[in-house]
Amino acid sequence: MTAAVPASHVFEAPELVTGMLADMATAPGALPLLQFAAAKMWEARDRSRRMLTTASYVAMGGIAGALAVHADAVLAEMPPARRQLAQRCSSAWSPPTARAPSSISTS
Repeated sequence: MTAAVPASHVFEAPELVTGMLADMATAPGALPLLQFAAAKMWEARDRSRRMLTTASYVAMGGIAGALAVHADAVLAEMPPARRQLAQRCSSAWSPPTARAPSSISTS
């Protein structure tokens, strides 16, 4: 058995990490959301530069929006009748959330 080799990826900018932590501070259930968002960022990483990018974080909606963007994609793949049922069920127990990260910009 050999030791695992680190992935050697970096964040595009230190502000990305700072912004993620700031966004996490305002999100209910923050740690599972951070884990989900980190997994989505890893999937969207810039493989050639070995980097987690600000653009991918903003595109997925930040910490709070990552799960909502994923849920929207899952709903979009459902047949219309099931989609309507899922939307009715989820609206009964899920408050709307902001989709844009609050402290990260691409400029």
